[in-house]
Amino acid sequence: MNTEITENDDGWTEFEHDGQRWSFDADQLAQWIEEDEDYDFFAYHGLAEPTVESVSQFIDNLKAQR
Repeated sequence: MNTEITENDDGWTEFEHDGQRWSFDADQLAQWIEEDEDYDFFAYHGLAEPTVESVSQFIDNLKAQR
């Protein structure tokens, strides 16, 4: 379940999905790296109009392929 959704002024949306922190903008998806205390590029999502729900589905699809 997604919790604590934060929409930042810089165009990035931060949220939690499946126990991990994620952030996305119009093109990119980044995952929170605890050791670095920062987000790291994860993938280009390729979604025309990304939402928390569509990005969550994108994450689930990527994990299912691995």
